[in-house]
Amino acid sequence: MGMKDLIRKILREDVNVSGLKKYITGILEAQVKRGEIPHIPVIDLERKKIYSNTNSEIIDQWYIEFVGGIDKAKDNFFKSIETTTDKDLRELGYKIHPQDSYTIEIPWIEFDETTKLIIFGFVIKDCTLLTDKGLMTYGELLDDQDDQFWVEVTDWLRAEIEIYVGEKSKSFGLRVGAYNAESVWSD
Repeated sequence: MGMKDLIRKILREDVNVSGLKKYITGILEAQVKRGEIPHIPVIDLERKKIYSNTNSEIIDQWYIEFVGGIDKAKDNFFKSIETTTDKDLRELGYKIHPQDSYTIEIPWIEFDETTKLIIFGFVIKDCTLLTDKGLMTYGELLDDQDDQFWVEVTDWLRAEIEIYVGEKSKSFGLRVGAYNAESVWSD
């Protein structure tokens, strides 16, 4: 490859990156105009083959730049998950039983940079879940005489929310795969 070809290639890549940044910024600006918390629409961008291993890091950087820094990105992320429902998980493509419904409160969140963990409080505000014992409310689960059954059901729900929180962090520029999530009971 000659010097001319190399320069052309670099210029084409620069134009592509510039166009992509303009596209991503336009999405974020539109979200703000609609009164939404700005976020990277990861699923949509992955479907369009835009948010990939090669582009995700730069898109994350643009998001953080757009919102005004990593602390603001973390604040936006927390606001987006403070109250999490079965509907939120369904929107991200999780397979939730049609009869299951729940509302989880996440009263606090911490980012441990050493262990790369997102640690958060976990409170079940309301839930109705289809179990081996039929459809049960949270109150019925608490009243059930089988403590092991309660532990199994709530551990399953906590695990689902932990995965969701880890996945959702991608939408706020918090580095793909950089954080795992771990919940702590906050009742």
